[in-house]
Amino acid sequence: MLVSDTSIPVFTAGRSPKVGKVIQERLLPQYDITYLALSVEEVKESLPRILRGEYVTPSSGIGSNIDRPADAQRFPKLLVVGGGFSAEDYEDMKNSIDLTAGGTLSGDQVPVWIERNVPSGPVTKPITLPSGDFHPEFIDVIIGSAKARLDEAAREKGLI
Repeated sequence: MLVSDTSIPVFTAGRSPKVGKVIQERLLPQYDITYLALSVEEVKESLPRILRGEYVTPSSGIGSNIDRPADAQRFPKLLVVGGGFSAEDYEDMKNSIDLTAGGTLSGDQVPVWIERNVPSGPVTKPITLPSGDFHPEFIDVIIGSAKARLDEAAREKGLI
């Protein structure tokens, strides 16, 4: 993987480790997926700890911080929730997590939530192949949508 110091660190929540791994690989080198959470509960438990500077291992096994020592963890600038979560799940995550880590983070340190990455376009539902893998067209739509939302948020936050 080609993670660089200029890659923008992103915390993600998604339902599929397979899709998460492909997204992680295809968003590089501009975006660095540091952590992939697989459930609302994991986001609500892990994200506050990450924001407090604690080392947390994702249950998905996906995230570039896995390969970094605790003192070299990359702190997320953007927070993305995939379309596998309902609008209610997204609001629950968003409203239940103090992004200031109890007031220890402020200004540019506070990461930004990005609206749920719900695919639009020709493929709106996950299409799985007989092998259990996801159809490449579906993956392309997800990545295109995620990149557009990340780019917009990164511009607004002054990261690009």
